[in-house]
Amino acid sequence: MKQLKSEFVTEDSYFDGEPGAAKSPWGRAQEAVFYDGKQLGEVVTAGHGGMFVRGSWQSAIPKTLRKTWYEEDCAVLIPMYFLYDSFKALYVDFANSGKRFPRIGVLQAFGRMTKDEIYSSLMGWYRVQVDFALGQQSGSDEFDSDDEYNAYLEGIAKLKANQEESERKAKDSAKLKVGDIVEFESPLQFGIGSETVSAKRFKVAVYGQRSIRFIPQDTRYQFVAQIRNWRNRQFKLIC
Repeated sequence: MKQLKSEFVTEDSYFDGEPGAAKSPWGRAQEAVFYDGKQLGEVVTAGHGGMFVRGSWQSAIPKTLRKTWYEEDCAVLIPMYFLYDSFKALYVDFANSGKRFPRIGVLQAFGRMTKDEIYSSLMGWYRVQVDFALGQQSGSDEFDSDDEYNAYLEGIAKLKANQEESERKAKDSAKLKVGDIVEFESPLQFGIGSETVSAKRFKVAVYGQRSIRFIPQDTRYQFVAQIRNWRNRQFKLIC
Protein backbone atom coordinates (compact mmCIF):
# COMPACT_ATOMS: atom_id res chain seq x y z
CA MET A 1 0.00 0.00 0.00
CA LYS A 2 1.25 3.47 -0.83
CA GLN A 3 2.54 5.74 1.91
CA LEU A 4 0.67 8.93 2.73
CA LYS A 5 2.85 11.95 3.52
CA SER A 6 1.86 15.22 5.14
CA GLU A 7 3.60 17.33 2.49
CA PHE A 8 1.22 15.95 -0.14
CA VAL A 9 -1.97 16.75 1.80
CA THR A 10 -3.87 19.72 0.36
CA GLU A 11 -7.02 21.57 1.42
CA ASP A 12 -9.56 23.69 -0.42
CA SER A 13 -12.49 25.86 0.59
CA TYR A 14 -15.21 26.90 -1.82
CA PHE A 15 -17.91 29.54 -1.96
CA ASP A 16 -21.48 28.28 -2.28
CA GLY A 17 -22.16 27.35 -5.87
CA GLU A 18 -18.56 27.94 -6.96
CA PRO A 19 -18.17 26.17 -10.34
CA GLY A 20 -14.78 24.75 -9.44
CA ALA A 21 -15.93 23.21 -6.16
CA ALA A 22 -15.30 19.49 -5.77
CA LYS A 23 -18.38 17.41 -6.64
CA SER A 24 -19.89 14.75 -4.40
CA PRO A 25 -23.09 12.69 -4.14
CA TRP A 26 -24.30 15.31 -1.64
CA GLY A 27 -23.70 18.32 -3.85
CA ARG A 28 -20.82 20.74 -4.32
CA ALA A 29 -18.20 20.72 -1.58
CA GLN A 30 -17.75 23.64 0.80
CA GLU A 31 -14.47 22.21 2.05
CA ALA A 32 -12.26 19.37 0.86
CA VAL A 33 -9.01 17.69 1.85
CA PHE A 34 -6.98 15.54 -0.54
CA TYR A 35 -4.49 12.98 0.75
CA ASP A 36 -3.21 11.66 -2.56
CA GLY A 37 -4.19 14.08 -5.28
CA LYS A 38 -7.58 13.12 -6.63
CA GLN A 39 -7.24 9.47 -5.61
CA LEU A 40 -8.14 9.83 -1.95
CA GLY A 41 -9.90 12.62 -0.10
CA GLU A 42 -12.86 13.94 1.87
CA VAL A 43 -15.48 16.60 1.32
CA VAL A 44 -17.99 18.50 3.42
CA THR A 45 -21.10 19.96 1.83
CA ALA A 46 -23.94 22.06 3.21
CA GLY A 47 -25.83 18.93 4.19
CA HIS A 48 -23.48 15.98 4.44
CA GLY A 49 -20.07 14.67 3.49
CA GLY A 50 -17.79 11.71 3.16
CA MET A 51 -14.65 10.17 1.73
CA PHE A 52 -13.82 9.07 -1.80
CA VAL A 53 -11.42 6.27 -2.68
CA ARG A 54 -10.19 5.78 -6.24
CA GLY A 55 -7.45 4.13 -8.26
CA SER A 56 -5.04 1.72 -6.62
CA TRP A 57 -6.38 2.57 -3.15
CA GLN A 58 -9.56 0.64 -3.93
CA SER A 59 -7.68 -2.64 -4.15
CA ALA A 60 -7.14 -2.53 -0.37
CA ILE A 61 -10.90 -2.67 0.20
CA PRO A 62 -12.71 -6.01 -0.35
CA LYS A 63 -15.14 -6.05 -3.26
CA THR A 64 -18.16 -6.70 -1.04
CA LEU A 65 -17.47 -3.38 0.73
CA ARG A 66 -15.98 -1.40 -2.13
CA LYS A 67 -17.55 1.88 -3.21
CA THR A 68 -16.32 5.13 -4.69
CA TRP A 69 -17.90 7.32 -2.00
CA TYR A 70 -18.24 6.48 1.70
CA GLU A 71 -20.64 8.75 3.56
CA GLU A 72 -19.44 10.18 6.84
CA ASP A 73 -21.95 8.62 9.28
CA CYS A 74 -21.06 4.93 8.95
CA ALA A 75 -19.63 3.95 5.53
CA VAL A 76 -16.45 5.94 6.18
CA LEU A 77 -15.52 3.23 8.69
CA ILE A 78 -14.75 0.97 5.72
CA PRO A 79 -11.74 2.95 4.39
CA MET A 80 -10.77 3.91 7.93
CA TYR A 81 -10.32 0.21 8.77
CA PHE A 82 -8.88 -1.16 5.56
CA LEU A 83 -6.58 1.86 5.03
CA TYR A 84 -5.80 2.14 8.72
CA ASP A 85 -2.04 1.65 8.52
CA SER A 86 -1.64 4.39 5.90
CA PHE A 87 -3.81 6.86 7.81
CA LYS A 88 -2.19 6.04 11.14
CA ALA A 89 1.28 6.69 9.67
CA LEU A 90 0.01 9.98 8.24
CA TYR A 91 -1.41 10.94 11.64
CA VAL A 92 1.95 10.25 13.28
CA ASP A 93 3.69 12.27 10.57
CA PHE A 94 1.48 15.29 11.29
CA ALA A 95 1.78 14.91 15.07
CA ASN A 96 5.58 14.59 15.04
CA SER A 97 6.11 17.44 12.60
CA GLY A 98 3.89 19.85 14.51
CA LYS A 99 1.97 20.68 11.35
CA ARG A 100 -1.64 21.78 11.59
CA PHE A 101 -4.04 18.92 10.97
CA PRO A 102 -6.59 19.32 8.17
CA ARG A 103 -9.66 21.29 9.25
CA ILE A 104 -12.03 18.53 8.14
CA GLY A 105 -11.94 14.80 7.82
CA VAL A 106 -11.14 11.70 9.83
CA LEU A 107 -7.38 12.03 10.21
CA GLN A 108 -7.35 13.17 13.85
CA ALA A 109 -9.59 10.22 14.78
CA PHE A 110 -6.56 7.95 14.30
CA GLY A 111 -5.03 9.52 17.39
CA ARG A 112 -7.86 8.38 19.61
CA MET A 113 -9.20 5.22 17.93
CA THR A 114 -7.34 1.95 17.61
CA LYS A 115 -7.81 -0.38 14.67
CA ASP A 116 -9.73 -2.77 16.91
CA GLU A 117 -12.13 0.01 17.94
CA ILE A 118 -12.76 0.95 14.32
CA TYR A 119 -13.29 -2.74 13.52
CA SER A 120 -15.85 -3.04 16.32
CA SER A 121 -17.82 -0.06 14.99
CA LEU A 122 -17.53 -1.38 11.44
CA MET A 123 -18.96 -4.73 12.46
CA GLY A 124 -21.96 -2.96 13.97
CA TRP A 125 -22.92 -1.71 10.51
CA TYR A 126 -21.47 -4.26 8.06
CA ARG A 127 -21.05 -7.57 9.88
CA VAL A 128 -22.28 -9.69 6.97
CA GLN A 129 -20.01 -8.05 4.39
CA VAL A 130 -16.96 -7.94 6.68
CA ASP A 131 -17.26 -11.56 7.77
CA PHE A 132 -17.70 -12.68 4.18
CA ALA A 133 -14.76 -10.57 2.96
CA LEU A 134 -12.46 -11.84 5.71
CA GLY A 135 -13.57 -15.47 5.43
CA GLN A 136 -14.93 -15.66 8.96
CA GLN A 137 -18.32 -16.28 10.53
CA SER A 138 -19.89 -14.82 13.66
CA GLY A 139 -21.53 -17.11 16.19
CA SER A 140 -25.13 -16.95 17.33
CA ASP A 141 -24.01 -15.39 20.63
CA GLU A 142 -23.15 -12.20 18.71
CA PHE A 143 -26.84 -11.55 18.00
CA ASP A 144 -29.78 -10.43 20.11
CA SER A 145 -32.22 -12.96 18.66
CA ASP A 146 -32.49 -16.06 16.51
CA ASP A 147 -34.20 -13.97 13.83
CA GLU A 148 -31.18 -11.64 13.61
CA TYR A 149 -28.81 -14.59 13.44
CA ASN A 150 -30.85 -16.30 10.73
CA ALA A 151 -30.96 -13.05 8.74
CA TYR A 152 -27.17 -12.88 9.07
CA LEU A 153 -26.77 -16.44 7.78
CA GLU A 154 -29.07 -15.66 4.85
CA GLY A 155 -26.94 -12.61 4.06
CA ILE A 156 -23.75 -14.68 4.06
CA ALA A 157 -25.39 -17.30 1.84
CA LYS A 158 -26.58 -14.63 -0.61
CA LEU A 159 -23.11 -13.10 -0.91
CA LYS A 160 -21.63 -16.56 -1.45
CA ALA A 161 -24.19 -17.32 -4.16
CA ASN A 162 -23.51 -13.97 -5.85
CA GLN A 163 -19.78 -14.63 -5.80
CA GLU A 164 -20.20 -18.10 -7.27
CA GLU A 165 -22.46 -16.72 -9.99
CA SER A 166 -19.94 -13.98 -10.82
CA GLU A 167 -17.16 -16.55 -11.00
CA ARG A 168 -19.29 -18.74 -13.26
CA LYS A 169 -20.04 -15.82 -15.57
CA ALA A 170 -16.39 -14.85 -15.69
CA LYS A 171 -15.48 -18.44 -16.53
CA ASP A 172 -18.19 -18.69 -19.19
CA SER A 173 -17.34 -15.34 -20.77
CA ALA A 174 -13.67 -16.30 -20.90
CA LYS A 175 -14.67 -19.21 -23.14
CA LEU A 176 -16.45 -17.04 -25.68
CA LYS A 177 -15.01 -16.59 -29.14
CA VAL A 178 -16.12 -15.06 -32.40
CA GLY A 179 -18.99 -17.08 -33.87
CA ASP A 180 -20.37 -18.37 -30.54
CA ILE A 181 -24.11 -18.10 -29.89
CA VAL A 182 -25.27 -16.82 -26.49
CA GLU A 183 -28.76 -16.45 -25.10
CA PHE A 184 -29.62 -13.98 -22.36
CA GLU A 185 -32.24 -14.92 -19.79
CA SER A 186 -34.12 -11.63 -20.24
CA PRO A 187 -34.74 -9.92 -23.58
CA LEU A 188 -32.63 -6.86 -24.35
CA GLN A 189 -34.21 -3.83 -25.97
CA PHE A 190 -32.66 -1.64 -28.65
CA GLY A 191 -33.80 1.51 -30.38
CA ILE A 192 -33.50 1.13 -34.15
CA GLY A 193 -34.66 4.34 -35.76
CA SER A 194 -38.19 4.94 -34.49
CA GLU A 195 -38.64 1.27 -33.60
CA THR A 196 -37.83 -0.54 -30.35
CA VAL A 197 -36.83 -4.17 -30.82
CA SER A 198 -36.14 -6.99 -28.36
CA ALA A 199 -33.72 -9.88 -28.69
CA LYS A 200 -32.35 -12.63 -26.44
CA ARG A 201 -30.08 -14.69 -28.69
CA PHE A 202 -26.95 -13.22 -30.26
CA LYS A 203 -23.90 -14.28 -32.22
CA VAL A 204 -20.52 -13.01 -31.03
CA ALA A 205 -19.28 -10.81 -33.88
CA VAL A 206 -16.18 -9.34 -32.23
CA TYR A 207 -14.47 -10.56 -29.08
CA GLY A 208 -11.41 -8.86 -27.69
CA GLN A 209 -10.12 -7.46 -24.44
CA ARG A 210 -11.75 -4.09 -25.04
CA SER A 211 -14.10 -4.65 -27.97
CA ILE A 212 -17.07 -7.04 -27.76
CA ARG A 213 -19.99 -6.89 -30.19
CA PHE A 214 -23.06 -9.06 -30.76
CA ILE A 215 -25.33 -9.67 -33.75
CA PRO A 216 -28.98 -10.59 -32.99
CA GLN A 217 -29.95 -13.99 -34.37
CA ASP A 218 -33.41 -12.82 -35.32
CA THR A 219 -33.04 -12.40 -39.09
CA ARG A 220 -35.48 -9.49 -39.07
CA TYR A 221 -32.83 -7.32 -37.42
CA GLN A 222 -29.57 -6.38 -39.06
CA PHE A 223 -27.40 -4.48 -36.59
CA VAL A 224 -24.35 -4.98 -34.40
CA ALA A 225 -24.97 -4.44 -30.69
CA GLN A 226 -22.72 -3.26 -27.89
CA ILE A 227 -24.27 -4.60 -24.70
CA ARG A 228 -23.23 -2.85 -21.52
CA ASN A 229 -22.37 -5.01 -18.50
CA TRP A 230 -23.20 -8.13 -20.48
CA ARG A 231 -21.09 -10.28 -18.15
CA ASN A 232 -23.39 -9.35 -15.26
CA ARG A 233 -26.50 -10.52 -17.07
CA GLN A 234 -27.85 -14.06 -16.88
CA PHE A 235 -26.86 -15.84 -20.07
CA LYS A 236 -25.91 -19.26 -21.40
CA LEU A 237 -23.64 -20.43 -24.19
CA ILE A 238 -25.72 -22.19 -26.85
CA CYS A 239 -22.93 -23.29 -29.15
